[in-house]
Amino acid sequence: MIYRGMVAKGVECVDNIRRRYDGKFRNPWDEAECGHHYARAMAAWSGVLALSGFLYDAPRLSLRVTPRAQHSFQCIWSAASAWGTFLYGTAFALKIEHGALGLREVLLPARAGSSQPRKVTLAGRGLKFRARRNDASLWQVELTEDVQAHAGETLAIA
Repeated sequence: MIYRGMVAKGVECVDNIRRRYDGKFRNPWDEAECGHHYARAMAAWSGVLALSGFLYDAPRLSLRVTPRAQHSFQCIWSAASAWGTFLYGTAFALKIEHGALGLREVLLPARAGSSQPRKVTLAGRGLKFRARRNDASLWQVELTEDVQAHAGETLAIA
């Protein structure tokens, strides 16, 4: 539902499932909707991905973040080589908590009133980049060289 634009209904559905399998009356690790198999982690994570719009393409070193929320949004993220948190609002900040993440491009929503990215930093160090609005109404921020973001570092786009 969330992927189809029915965000409120999708969140309500997830909330209802969480309440139904709260451990008081039903086993919280055995959801009938998922075939009586351990599915909570997978089912719960799909909601996070749908709401956050987080998609990392490792071979292309491409990160796409398109949160469904129309306001500031903070979320956990994970990829094969790293995990952390991101904040998307008037600016974008991706914090690496563990591991390392290679990046060549970042795609962010070009919402009404949002301006073209003016500055990109990694761990406070300015990076050279090109930004343009692509056909999918996204800001495509292309770094002039591939970077590796490591644990404790933040990639910021303002």
